Amino acid sequence: MGRVREREAGLHGRSGGGAPGLLESIFDARSIALVGASPGSYWADKAIRNLALCRRPPRVFTVHPGLKRVAGLRCVRSLSQAPFPPDLVLILAPAAAAPEVVRQAARAGARAAIVVGDARPSGDAGVPPAIEALRRAAVETGMVVLGPGSLGAMSPVSGAYPFVGRLLSAPPSGRIGIVSQSGAVAIEILRAPLDERLGLSRLLCIGSGASIGPAAAIEALVRDPETRAIGVHIDAVDDPARLAAAAEEAHRAHKAIVVLRPRAAGRPEAPPATRAEADLASGGTEARVAGFLRHHGIPDVPSLEALIETLAFLAHRPLPAGRRVGIVSISAGAARLAAEAVLAEGFHLPAPVGPGIAPARKRRAAVPAAAKDPRGFAARVRGGPGGGEARSAEQPAGVGTMENPLDLTGRSIEREEDGTAAVRGFAADRAFDAILFVTQPPDGNTPSDRRIAAWVEAMANAAPPDRPAAAVRLLHGSLPARAADPSRPGGPFLAGVREAAGALAAAARIREAGVRLDEPIPALPGIDVAAAGARLLGPARTLSEPASLDLLGRFRVPAARWRLCTTATAAARFAREVGGPVAVKAASPDIERKAEAGVVATRVSGDAAVRAAFHEVTIRAQKIVRPDRLLGAVVMEMISGAAHAFVGLVRDERFGMLIVLRPYRTAGFADRRVAVRACPLRPSQAREMVAEVGLDAEGDRPPDGEALAEALVRTARIGAELGAVVAALTIGPMVVRAAGQGCAAADASVVLRPVG
Repeated sequence: MGRVREREAGLHGRSGGGAPGLLESIFDARSIALVGASPGSYWADKAIRNLALCRRPPRVFTVHPGLKRVAGLRCVRSLSQAPFPPDLVLILAPAAAAPEVVRQAARAGARAAIVVGDARPSGDAGVPPAIEALRRAAVETGMVVLGPGSLGAMSPVSGAYPFVGRLLSAPPSGRIGIVSQSGAVAIEILRAPLDERLGLSRLLCIGSGASIGPAAAIEALVRDPETRAIGVHIDAVDDPARLAAAAEEAHRAHKAIVVLRPRAAGRPEAPPATRAEADLASGGTEARVAGFLRHHGIPDVPSLEALIETLAFLAHRPLPAGRRVGIVSISAGAARLAAEAVLAEGFHLPAPVGPGIAPARKRRAAVPAAAKDPRGFAARVRGGPGGGEARSAEQPAGVGTMENPLDLTGRSIEREEDGTAAVRGFAADRAFDAILFVTQPPDGNTPSDRRIAAWVEAMANAAPPDRPAAAVRLLHGSLPARAADPSRPGGPFLAGVREAAGALAAAARIREAGVRLDEPIPALPGIDVAAAGARLLGPARTLSEPASLDLLGRFRVPAARWRLCTTATAAARFAREVGGPVAVKAASPDIERKAEAGVVATRVSGDAAVRAAFHEVTIRAQKIVRPDRLLGAVVMEMISGAAHAFVGLVRDERFGMLIVLRPYRTAGFADRRVAVRACPLRPSQAREMVAEVGLDAEGDRPPDGEALAEALVRTARIGAELGAVVAALTIGPMVVRAAGQGCAAADASVVLRPVG
């Protein structure tokens, strides 16, 4: 048990008791045993070849019950006959035999094991028996175990290659760490044209993660001084709390974590059990995973190409201070493609504020006038935050400001020196937080190659050190050696405009998440959490609408004026106080969808009409629920707004309490826009959710996004403070008035968990 406690003390570095961590156990191994190696074994052959690449080749022996030598190496019948204590054991035997081999390895003195054989699921739900048995063996022995289904690990920075995949040569050394659950994905990354763009510090192929899961491996690389950014391929988030802590540690250490994962869309999910959970189910598992990652500042990229380009950006560029982008291109068409890509990622394209240096002749604008721009591109460019005014048509060429994007086509720039001066002034302009130069990469010494190289170099030298400036090839694919060289000014190029825009967006999210760590979570004084929670204790149940609205009120979540009335006279009296049309809704915890049950009357005005509506909805409700379960009727002020949204909380078995925002749709919930975050929320995260969903304005004025963000913060506090009691909460709709006029809940439903 002592070794188990030491292992839990830390995965990287040494604990107080001197136990080795994950990286040390694997990469400091000076002696290695290959268990299950045999002549002609693919894995044994590759392992032996790769170990020969080690900077300090370890001592190696093999284990096989019926052989004396394998591939020229000494072979023993079992680990109990080891000629010397192994630090690391590569288990090439079937995964079913791995648990016992791990125990034997621990007795022989090993600190870590890599299980190559895969443990296929049996078809039953839950963890396959072979994986569970391997987990138990790892815990019992305190061993660091990668796999089953692992191809091993490598560390180009330290020259260690306990890896069984096919390597033709040692990968380039650098500051990028890789964690992959898939051996095939790890091999594809290694086969990509990395050059020096993506030098690796460590690669961990963790397989099924019996002992070391993705979160533990990420944590180890975050604490690794050799690693600056971490690329991750995972099938699922295995330990959300540990991953969240590792992400915060990474942000504070100015490191980055980028994730590639298969999207969960289309996977079968359990049907929602309650109205609240059904209302908040839009997006399903996919939205919850994406929201959790985004909440913690972990960019989630869509493809292997995007992962590679994002890591290449992070390896060689500073993080952007904001979301204002300047684009340079040798093609107006390429400039438009790049502009659309960065706008789609939430960036702005402000006009330069100058004074810039324009070329010596009047240039054709790269962004056409509105008449030639049916998508309204130019208006978006000028209208984005941070944008300056467009250059006047009468502005003489050679002085003043320039356009964004900056067009360097032959029809605009005839002389190389004019282009160099224009790029230099553009790159130095204080209007931009990042610069992208979209061009074909130079691949020789032709006049065109020399001109492009000169302009890229001018961009790199003129941009301030804290501003990312990257050259981008229009299409994704391999790059010429000259363009892939990070030692050249402006190098290396990024490949693919969409991948480059995504890489810039990932870098921006990482920086925003780092800044957000210093943003306090609002204190929300005056809220008696203990009193609110005490009212919710008891068995699992759904609260009535009055009780649900009361909970919102205790956390100062705005709602339309309402009152629970037990008589028609009381209903008419409150309607007169409101002074406008009201809704009359039967109140019972046993009626979830009141409109569908026909126990709601809307836009009721006048004493007689309110009394009649009260009698109508309560009589209908008496046919649905027992008399003792009918509380009366809620009379609520009818309010109109510029937009309507669903806001709510839902408990996820892995991620805990999540807050959800999506557009309000009453028929079919066809709109799949949804934003999900963890609880509690910082104000900037709430604003991000509002921007992410993009509520559709229902009038001439935009909705009050700031008021909605404040309501999200307060609702998330309910989830954070009362998550042990509340299983789900939905506000539907949340009526968002025009800008500056606030928002208000028009209905609410709360589902409670059983608490004694």
